[in-house]
Amino acid sequence: MATAGDTTVGLRGSPRNLTTVLRMPPFGPGLVPVELEIAEVALPSPLLAAVAPSGIADVARLMLSLPGATPPGRYEGAIRLSTRSHSLVVEVEPYLSIAVLPEGLAARARPSEELNVDLTVLNQGNVSYDVRKVYAFPLADVIGIDRALSRTASSETKEGGRGRADRFADELASGRGGPVRVEVHRGVGSVAPREVREIKATLKLPSRLKLGRTYSGAWRLADAAFSVRIEVGDESFEEEAR
Repeated sequence: MATAGDTTVGLRGSPRNLTTVLRMPPFGPGLVPVELEIAEVALPSPLLAAVAPSGIADVARLMLSLPGATPPGRYEGAIRLSTRSHSLVVEVEPYLSIAVLPEGLAARARPSEELNVDLTVLNQGNVSYDVRKVYAFPLADVIGIDRALSRTASSETKEGGRGRADRFADELASGRGGPVRVEVHRGVGSVAPREVREIKATLKLPSRLKLGRTYSGAWRLADAAFSVRIEVGDESFEEEAR
């Protein structure tokens, strides 16, 4: 653990959460000035780090936040923790963070139907994210567990037959809707930090969806999730629309 009198103070983490622990400086908790320059990154002026209590006597947390797109790497500067400046080493780790808008889709559809979706992907991290041509994710009955419990509890077991645990497992399996296949038609490729990318894709629903049930799932793009909720119907949709 560093002390306020050490020659060098080191911070490590993702750009917005660079931290270390050190002995509480003589002036106690507060904001301290940081001198740091990073090529092609606009840093706030003044750049300040926070000294905060750690919950342990005489031990402080030192925290610094940089722009989210700050590239991974080692950067050197200075920080004032007492009456004089100390050398500062900041080690920024790779950080992938994706935002997706809109956040999801709710639709009425039929088994095997294809749904077209438009998304906006924002790379909020400091490394590139690769949008693939094909994805897949599962759908599950939104009340599948409750239905399985209800049917299992009301079922009768016969001597020498299958037990309730087996029946419960079967009922859970029947609530799986199968995989949704996602085909991306526009926006495939590397999304650079701070880049905004428009995505066009088709969701191909599985054929095993059961009429009258509602299924949900999530298309994962790094740490982001595009939620999908499907209410399954049949040809009566067309008549309802007339």
